[in-house]
Amino acid sequence: MEMIISREKITMRPNAIVVSTALDAITKLEGATIARVVLSGSFAADPVLAAFIVEAYPTVHVELEA
Repeated sequence: MEMIISREKITMRPNAIVVSTALDAITKLEGATIARVVLSGSFAADPVLAAFIVEAYPTVHVELEA
């Protein structure tokens, strides 16, 4: 499953979860099987959040989307 973290309105994709806060993202990562996280918008420019996800969830692939 894919999770998109964005404050902008996102068109839903099949098998994707969309969240708008880092806390919601962590909650979903703890409770669901997420294979890929896409950081979009202002989250894509946040290296701390990306590094946290990579370190805390090593099986999750993180992508930055401008």
